[in-house]
Amino acid sequence: MKSPLYISQQKLAKKLSKGDTKAFEQVYYLFKDKLYGYCLKLLASEELSKEIVQETFVRLWEKRERIDADKSLSAYLYTIAKNQIKDHQARYSREFEMNHPFQAAEFSENTIEENLTFLEIKKIEEKVVDELSPQQRNVYKLSRYKQLSHQEIADKMGISVNSVKTHLRLALKTLRTHIAPMTDFLLIVIAILMNR
Repeated sequence: MKSPLYISQQKLAKKLSKGDTKAFEQVYYLFKDKLYGYCLKLLASEELSKEIVQETFVRLWEKRERIDADKSLSAYLYTIAKNQIKDHQARYSREFEMNHPFQAAEFSENTIEENLTFLEIKKIEEKVVDELSPQQRNVYKLSRYKQLSHQEIADKMGISVNSVKTHLRLALKTLRTHIAPMTDFLLIVIAILMNR
C-alpha cells in the first residue's frame, strides 16, 4: 500500500509534468532544504550547494515532461542533483586540463595517496579565502575570479597598485600556510590555480 506522502508526491509529479507552475513551487519548497543538506554534506560549500540546488530545479522544470509519476519524485530530484555535482566536477577538471595541459598530464601519471578531486580543491580554496581579511579577500576574488589586473583592482577599490600587490601577496601566503599540511599534489595544484 502506498503511503500518503508517496501519493501526494505522485499527484505533484503528474501536475508538474503538465507544466503546472504551482505544483513546481510546491515541489521546490518541499525539497529545497533537503537537497541543500544533501549537497552540503557532499560538497562542504554553502555557495556551491546553493548553486547545485538551483541548477537541479532548473533541470527539473526543463525535463518536466519526462517525469514518471509512478516513480519516486524525491529519488528523481536526488539523481538530478547528483548528476549536477558530477557535471560540475567534470567541468572544473576540463578547465584545469585546458589551461594546464602539461601539469594535468603529469598529475594523471602520478599515484595520489588521497583521492582528491578538483572539486575538493576548490572547496578548500573557498574556505580559506572566506577567512581572509576583507581587503585581502576582495583583492584575491577580483584577481582570481574576475581576472582583473592590478591596476583595475586598484581603481575599483580606490587603493594603490602597491597595496593591491601587498594584499594579494599576503592572501596567497595565508592560503599556502593553510594548505601546507596537505599532500604535495594538492600544494602544486593550488599554487597553479592561485597564480593563473
